[in-house]
Amino acid sequence: MRNDLGIAKRQRRLISFALMSLSVSVVVTHAAVEYTVTGVMTVEDRRLLAPSGSGFVMTNESTKYNFLVAVRGCDWYVGFGTNEIDNVWAYDGTNVYHRWSGFLATTGTNGVQAALFKATLPPRGAIPHTAVLWTVLASSCYMKLDHPKGLDVLYSDSKPEFMSANLRLAQTSPNLPLEIDYMNNGADWPYPYSGGFTDAVITASNFASLSNGCHLPMSFTFVQYFVGDDTNRVRLDEGTIVRGNVVRAEPECAVQSFVPDLPNEPIRAFDYRLIQSKQLQPVTYELTNVWLSEEQARHTRQYMTIVGPHPKTGSRRLILICLIVLISVPFSVALWRARLRSGDDAIESKPKQSTREKQ
Repeated sequence: MRNDLGIAKRQRRLISFALMSLSVSVVVTHAAVEYTVTGVMTVEDRRLLAPSGSGFVMTNESTKYNFLVAVRGCDWYVGFGTNEIDNVWAYDGTNVYHRWSGFLATTGTNGVQAALFKATLPPRGAIPHTAVLWTVLASSCYMKLDHPKGLDVLYSDSKPEFMSANLRLAQTSPNLPLEIDYMNNGADWPYPYSGGFTDAVITASNFASLSNGCHLPMSFTFVQYFVGDDTNRVRLDEGTIVRGNVVRAEPECAVQSFVPDLPNEPIRAFDYRLIQSKQLQPVTYELTNVWLSEEQARHTRQYMTIVGPHPKTGSRRLILICLIVLISVPFSVALWRARLRSGDDAIESKPKQSTREKQ
Protein backbone atom coordinates (compact mmCIF):
# COMPACT_ATOMS: atom_id res chain seq x y z
CA MET A 1 0.00 0.00 0.00
CA ARG A 2 2.79 2.39 0.96
CA ASN A 3 4.65 1.51 -2.26
CA ASP A 4 1.53 2.31 -4.30
CA LEU A 5 1.21 5.70 -2.55
CA GLY A 6 4.88 6.42 -3.18
CA ILE A 7 4.54 5.53 -6.85
CA ALA A 8 1.44 7.72 -7.16
CA LYS A 9 3.25 10.68 -5.55
CA ARG A 10 6.22 10.25 -7.89
CA GLN A 11 3.87 10.11 -10.90
CA ARG A 12 2.13 13.31 -9.80
CA ARG A 13 5.50 15.02 -9.40
CA LEU A 14 6.59 13.89 -12.85
CA ILE A 15 3.33 15.15 -14.39
CA SER A 16 3.69 18.50 -12.59
CA PHE A 17 7.29 18.81 -13.76
CA ALA A 18 6.27 17.98 -17.33
CA LEU A 19 3.51 20.59 -17.31
CA MET A 20 5.88 23.16 -15.85
CA SER A 21 8.49 22.39 -18.50
CA LEU A 22 5.84 22.66 -21.22
CA SER A 23 4.65 26.04 -19.95
CA VAL A 24 8.25 27.30 -19.75
CA SER A 25 8.94 26.10 -23.30
CA VAL A 26 5.83 27.89 -24.55
CA VAL A 27 6.95 31.15 -22.92
CA VAL A 28 10.45 30.76 -24.31
CA THR A 29 9.08 29.97 -27.76
CA HIS A 30 6.93 33.11 -27.74
CA ALA A 31 9.77 35.27 -26.47
CA ALA A 32 12.06 33.82 -29.14
CA VAL A 33 9.70 34.66 -32.03
CA GLU A 34 11.74 36.51 -34.62
CA TYR A 35 11.77 36.94 -38.36
CA THR A 36 12.60 39.32 -41.20
CA VAL A 37 10.58 39.86 -44.36
CA THR A 38 11.32 41.97 -47.42
CA GLY A 39 8.97 42.69 -50.26
CA VAL A 40 7.26 45.15 -52.55
CA MET A 41 4.01 47.05 -52.13
CA THR A 42 2.05 49.35 -54.41
CA VAL A 43 0.07 52.27 -53.02
CA GLU A 44 -2.74 53.68 -55.14
CA ASP A 45 -4.29 57.01 -54.19
CA ARG A 46 -7.52 57.33 -56.16
CA ARG A 47 -8.85 60.33 -54.29
CA LEU A 48 -6.66 63.40 -53.92
CA LEU A 49 -7.32 66.94 -52.77
CA ALA A 50 -8.15 69.18 -55.70
CA PRO A 51 -5.51 71.81 -56.61
CA SER A 52 -7.97 74.52 -55.66
CA GLY A 53 -8.14 73.11 -52.14
CA SER A 54 -11.90 72.55 -52.31
CA GLY A 55 -13.26 69.07 -52.92
CA PHE A 56 -11.47 66.03 -54.29
CA VAL A 57 -10.48 64.74 -57.70
CA MET A 58 -10.29 61.11 -58.81
CA THR A 59 -6.86 59.89 -59.93
CA ASN A 60 -5.09 56.68 -60.81
CA GLU A 61 -1.72 57.55 -59.30
CA SER A 62 0.30 54.71 -57.81
CA THR A 63 3.69 54.43 -56.14
CA LYS A 64 5.83 51.35 -55.72
CA TYR A 65 7.77 50.83 -52.48
CA ASN A 66 10.31 48.33 -51.23
CA PHE A 67 9.77 47.35 -47.61
CA LEU A 68 11.54 45.57 -44.76
CA VAL A 69 9.88 44.35 -41.55
CA ALA A 70 11.86 42.75 -38.72
CA VAL A 71 10.52 41.41 -35.40
CA ARG A 72 12.16 40.04 -32.26
CA GLY A 73 9.77 39.30 -29.40
CA CYS A 74 7.65 42.45 -29.06
CA ASP A 75 10.21 44.79 -30.64
CA TRP A 76 9.62 45.68 -34.27
CA TYR A 77 11.15 47.56 -37.19
CA VAL A 78 9.16 48.75 -40.22
CA GLY A 79 10.93 50.47 -43.10
CA PHE A 80 10.08 51.33 -46.70
CA GLY A 81 11.15 53.55 -49.57
CA THR A 82 10.89 53.98 -53.32
CA ASN A 83 14.53 53.00 -53.87
CA GLU A 84 16.26 52.45 -50.53
CA ILE A 85 14.66 52.23 -47.08
CA ASP A 86 14.40 55.93 -46.19
CA ASN A 87 11.28 55.92 -43.98
CA VAL A 88 11.68 53.94 -40.76
CA TRP A 89 9.43 53.29 -37.77
CA ALA A 90 10.74 51.17 -34.89
CA TYR A 91 9.92 50.17 -31.32
CA ASP A 92 12.59 49.07 -28.83
CA GLY A 93 10.40 48.24 -25.84
CA THR A 94 10.40 51.84 -24.57
CA ASN A 95 9.84 54.33 -27.40
CA VAL A 96 8.56 54.44 -30.95
CA TYR A 97 11.15 56.05 -33.24
CA HIS A 98 10.49 57.59 -36.64
CA ARG A 99 13.23 58.64 -39.04
CA TRP A 100 12.54 59.80 -42.55
CA SER A 101 14.52 61.44 -45.36
CA GLY A 102 13.60 63.22 -48.54
CA PHE A 103 12.00 66.55 -49.30
CA LEU A 104 11.21 68.42 -46.10
CA ALA A 105 8.33 70.87 -46.26
CA THR A 106 9.66 72.70 -43.18
CA THR A 107 12.91 73.67 -44.91
CA GLY A 108 12.05 73.33 -48.59
CA THR A 109 15.11 71.11 -49.11
CA ASN A 110 16.06 67.44 -48.94
CA GLY A 111 17.19 66.21 -45.56
CA VAL A 112 16.53 63.95 -42.58
CA GLN A 113 14.14 64.45 -39.68
CA ALA A 114 13.16 62.37 -36.66
CA ALA A 115 10.37 61.94 -34.12
CA LEU A 116 9.89 60.09 -30.82
CA PHE A 117 6.69 58.78 -29.24
CA LYS A 118 5.78 57.19 -25.91
CA ALA A 119 3.85 54.34 -27.54
CA THR A 120 4.01 50.70 -28.61
CA LEU A 121 2.56 51.06 -32.13
CA PRO A 122 2.60 53.64 -34.92
CA PRO A 123 0.63 56.69 -33.73
CA ARG A 124 -2.51 58.11 -35.26
CA GLY A 125 -1.61 60.17 -38.29
CA ALA A 126 0.98 57.72 -39.65
CA ILE A 127 0.54 57.33 -43.40
CA PRO A 128 -1.64 54.33 -44.32
CA HIS A 129 1.07 52.01 -45.62
CA THR A 130 3.03 52.35 -42.35
CA ALA A 131 -0.03 51.19 -40.44
CA VAL A 132 -0.71 48.40 -42.93
CA LEU A 133 2.82 46.98 -42.80
CA TRP A 134 2.85 47.06 -39.01
CA THR A 135 -0.65 45.55 -38.69
CA VAL A 136 -0.10 42.71 -41.15
CA LEU A 137 3.47 41.76 -40.24
CA ALA A 138 4.46 43.16 -36.80
CA SER A 139 1.38 43.46 -34.57
CA SER A 140 1.48 40.05 -32.86
CA CYS A 141 2.13 41.27 -29.29
CA TYR A 142 -0.46 44.01 -29.59
CA MET A 143 -3.09 41.59 -30.90
CA LYS A 144 -2.49 39.18 -28.02
CA LEU A 145 -3.30 41.98 -25.58
CA ASP A 146 -6.82 42.01 -27.07
CA HIS A 147 -6.79 45.64 -28.21
CA PRO A 148 -8.42 45.41 -31.66
CA LYS A 149 -10.57 48.51 -31.14
CA GLY A 150 -7.43 50.60 -30.82
CA LEU A 151 -6.48 49.77 -34.39
CA ASP A 152 -9.04 52.18 -35.81
CA VAL A 153 -6.85 55.15 -34.94
CA LEU A 154 -3.95 53.99 -37.09
CA TYR A 155 -5.05 55.43 -40.39
CA SER A 156 -8.59 56.81 -40.27
CA ASP A 157 -9.48 60.47 -40.68
CA SER A 158 -12.68 59.81 -38.77
CA LYS A 159 -12.94 60.40 -35.04
CA PRO A 160 -12.03 57.29 -33.00
CA GLU A 161 -15.36 57.32 -31.17
CA PHE A 162 -17.11 56.71 -34.51
CA MET A 163 -15.03 53.64 -35.32
CA SER A 164 -14.93 49.95 -34.44
CA ALA A 165 -13.03 46.95 -35.76
CA ASN A 166 -13.96 43.33 -36.43
CA LEU A 167 -10.83 41.24 -36.09
CA ARG A 168 -9.96 37.70 -37.16
CA LEU A 169 -6.54 36.28 -36.24
CA ALA A 170 -4.58 33.35 -37.62
CA GLN A 171 -4.54 30.32 -35.32
CA THR A 172 -0.84 29.65 -35.89
CA SER A 173 2.12 31.49 -34.33
CA PRO A 174 2.65 34.42 -34.20
CA ASN A 175 -1.13 34.86 -34.61
CA LEU A 176 -1.10 37.76 -37.06
CA PRO A 177 -4.37 39.15 -38.50
CA LEU A 178 -6.18 37.35 -41.29
CA GLU A 179 -8.74 40.10 -41.76
CA ILE A 180 -9.78 43.35 -40.09
CA ASP A 181 -12.96 45.20 -41.03
CA TYR A 182 -13.05 48.80 -39.88
CA MET A 183 -16.59 50.08 -39.40
CA ASN A 184 -17.79 53.68 -39.20
CA ASN A 185 -21.06 54.04 -37.27
CA GLY A 186 -22.14 56.86 -39.56
CA ALA A 187 -22.86 59.27 -36.73
CA ASP A 188 -21.25 62.16 -38.62
CA TRP A 189 -22.78 61.31 -42.02
CA PRO A 190 -26.22 61.98 -43.59
CA TYR A 191 -28.61 59.29 -44.81
CA PRO A 192 -28.07 56.65 -46.19
CA TYR A 193 -24.65 56.41 -44.54
CA SER A 194 -25.95 57.38 -41.10
CA GLY A 195 -26.71 53.69 -40.45
CA GLY A 196 -23.00 52.85 -40.64
CA PHE A 197 -20.69 51.63 -43.38
CA THR A 198 -17.37 49.85 -43.99
CA ASP A 199 -14.53 52.33 -43.69
CA ALA A 200 -11.64 50.03 -44.63
CA VAL A 201 -10.62 46.37 -44.90
CA ILE A 202 -7.25 44.67 -44.37
CA THR A 203 -6.79 41.10 -45.60
CA ALA A 204 -3.72 38.82 -45.39
CA SER A 205 -3.33 35.60 -47.38
CA ASN A 206 -0.97 32.91 -48.68
CA PHE A 207 0.57 32.14 -45.29
CA ALA A 208 3.92 30.34 -45.39
CA SER A 209 5.70 28.45 -42.59
CA LEU A 210 9.28 29.29 -41.62
CA SER A 211 11.73 26.84 -40.07
CA ASN A 212 11.24 28.40 -36.60
CA GLY A 213 7.49 27.71 -36.67
CA CYS A 214 6.34 31.21 -37.61
CA HIS A 215 3.52 31.45 -40.16
CA LEU A 216 3.62 34.70 -42.10
CA PRO A 217 1.41 36.09 -44.88
CA MET A 218 3.02 36.35 -48.28
CA SER A 219 0.33 38.71 -49.64
CA PHE A 220 -1.85 41.45 -48.17
CA THR A 221 -4.32 44.10 -49.27
CA PHE A 222 -5.68 47.26 -47.68
CA VAL A 223 -8.66 49.15 -49.13
CA GLN A 224 -9.95 52.38 -47.63
CA TYR A 225 -13.37 53.54 -48.80
CA PHE A 226 -14.92 56.98 -48.84
CA VAL A 227 -18.33 58.45 -49.39
CA GLY A 228 -18.69 59.96 -52.85
CA ASP A 229 -19.87 63.48 -53.58
CA ASP A 230 -23.32 62.21 -54.52
CA THR A 231 -24.82 61.17 -51.16
CA ASN A 232 -28.06 60.07 -52.80
CA ARG A 233 -26.45 56.85 -53.95
CA VAL A 234 -25.72 53.95 -51.60
CA ARG A 235 -22.20 53.27 -52.84
CA LEU A 236 -18.69 53.70 -51.52
CA ASP A 237 -15.70 54.60 -53.67
CA GLU A 238 -12.26 53.10 -53.21
CA GLY A 239 -9.82 55.74 -51.97
CA THR A 240 -6.42 54.36 -50.91
CA ILE A 241 -5.43 50.83 -51.97
CA VAL A 242 -2.29 49.09 -50.74
CA ARG A 243 -1.21 45.78 -52.27
CA GLY A 244 1.85 43.99 -50.92
CA ASN A 245 3.82 40.83 -51.64
CA VAL A 246 6.60 39.31 -49.55
CA VAL A 247 9.61 38.43 -51.68
CA ARG A 248 11.80 36.89 -48.98
CA ALA A 249 11.15 35.69 -45.41
CA GLU A 250 13.88 34.65 -42.97
CA PRO A 251 13.50 32.98 -39.53
CA GLU A 252 16.05 35.37 -37.96
CA CYS A 253 15.84 39.07 -37.14
CA ALA A 254 18.24 40.90 -39.46
CA VAL A 255 18.04 44.17 -37.51
CA GLN A 256 20.75 44.52 -34.87
CA SER A 257 19.19 47.50 -33.11
CA PHE A 258 15.60 48.71 -32.95
CA VAL A 259 16.87 52.25 -32.47
CA PRO A 260 17.34 53.66 -36.01
CA ASP A 261 20.68 55.16 -36.96
CA LEU A 262 21.00 58.94 -37.17
CA PRO A 263 23.31 60.98 -39.42
CA ASN A 264 26.40 62.69 -38.02
CA GLU A 265 25.15 66.15 -38.95
CA PRO A 266 22.48 67.90 -36.83
CA ILE A 267 18.86 67.16 -37.73
CA ARG A 268 15.53 68.36 -36.37
CA ALA A 269 13.66 66.06 -33.98
CA PHE A 270 10.05 66.27 -32.81
CA ASP A 271 9.62 64.80 -29.33
CA TYR A 272 5.98 63.84 -28.71
CA ARG A 273 6.87 62.22 -25.37
CA LEU A 274 7.12 65.67 -23.78
CA ILE A 275 3.76 67.10 -24.84
CA GLN A 276 2.22 69.08 -21.97
CA SER A 277 -1.48 69.67 -21.33
CA LYS A 278 -0.99 73.36 -22.14
CA GLN A 279 1.40 72.69 -25.03
CA LEU A 280 -0.13 70.38 -27.64
CA GLN A 281 2.82 70.67 -30.03
CA PRO A 282 5.86 68.40 -29.67
CA VAL A 283 9.10 69.78 -28.28
CA THR A 284 11.51 70.42 -31.15
CA TYR A 285 15.29 70.24 -30.81
CA GLU A 286 18.38 69.11 -32.72
CA LEU A 287 19.91 65.64 -32.68
CA THR A 288 23.37 64.61 -33.83
CA ASN A 289 24.09 60.92 -34.21
CA VAL A 290 22.36 59.90 -30.93
CA TRP A 291 18.73 59.87 -29.78
CA LEU A 292 17.94 61.52 -26.45
CA SER A 293 16.33 59.66 -23.58
CA GLU A 294 13.22 61.22 -22.10
CA GLU A 295 15.20 62.48 -19.12
CA GLN A 296 17.85 64.03 -21.38
CA ALA A 297 15.15 65.68 -23.49
CA ARG A 298 13.69 67.28 -20.36
CA HIS A 299 16.96 69.15 -19.88
CA THR A 300 17.05 70.66 -23.35
CA ARG A 301 16.72 74.41 -23.67
CA GLN A 302 13.60 74.00 -25.83
CA TYR A 303 11.79 71.97 -23.16
CA MET A 304 12.83 74.30 -20.33
CA THR A 305 11.55 77.26 -22.33
CA ILE A 306 8.08 75.68 -22.19
CA VAL A 307 7.90 74.35 -18.63
CA GLY A 308 10.76 76.17 -16.91
CA PRO A 309 14.01 74.66 -15.60
CA HIS A 310 13.93 71.74 -13.20
CA PRO A 311 15.71 72.17 -9.85
CA LYS A 312 19.05 70.41 -9.76
CA THR A 313 19.52 67.42 -7.50
CA GLY A 314 21.50 69.47 -4.95
CA SER A 315 18.83 72.17 -4.91
CA ARG A 316 16.13 69.58 -4.37
CA ARG A 317 18.08 68.10 -1.45
CA LEU A 318 18.57 71.55 0.09
CA ILE A 319 14.87 72.35 -0.26
CA LEU A 320 13.97 69.02 1.36
CA ILE A 321 16.33 69.68 4.31
CA CYS A 322 14.85 73.16 4.82
CA LEU A 323 11.33 71.74 4.83
CA ILE A 324 12.31 69.12 7.39
CA VAL A 325 13.91 71.77 9.62
CA LEU A 326 10.91 74.07 9.36
CA ILE A 327 8.56 71.25 10.29
CA SER A 328 10.72 69.84 13.11
CA VAL A 329 11.62 73.14 14.89
CA PRO A 330 8.11 73.82 16.30
CA PHE A 331 7.88 70.24 17.56
CA SER A 332 11.33 70.48 19.14
CA VAL A 333 10.46 73.75 20.90
CA ALA A 334 7.16 72.34 22.13
CA LEU A 335 8.93 69.22 23.44
CA TRP A 336 11.59 71.34 25.21
CA ARG A 337 8.92 73.50 26.87
CA ALA A 338 7.01 70.42 27.95
CA ARG A 339 10.12 68.99 29.59
CA LEU A 340 10.80 72.28 31.46
CA ARG A 341 7.23 72.41 32.62
CA SER A 342 7.32 68.82 33.85
CA GLY A 343 10.58 69.56 35.78
CA ASP A 344 9.05 72.58 37.53
CA ASP A 345 6.00 70.57 38.46
CA ALA A 346 8.21 67.87 39.97
CA ILE A 347 10.07 70.40 42.14
CA GLU A 348 6.86 71.96 43.40
CA SER A 349 5.29 68.60 44.21
CA LYS A 350 8.30 67.44 46.29
CA PRO A 351 7.44 67.61 50.10
CA LYS A 352 9.49 70.15 52.11
CA GLN A 353 11.41 68.97 55.22
CA SER A 354 10.50 70.50 58.59
CA THR A 355 13.05 72.33 60.82
CA ARG A 356 13.12 69.48 63.31
CA GLU A 357 13.83 66.95 60.60
CA LYS A 358 16.73 69.05 59.46
CA GLN A 359 18.12 69.14 62.96
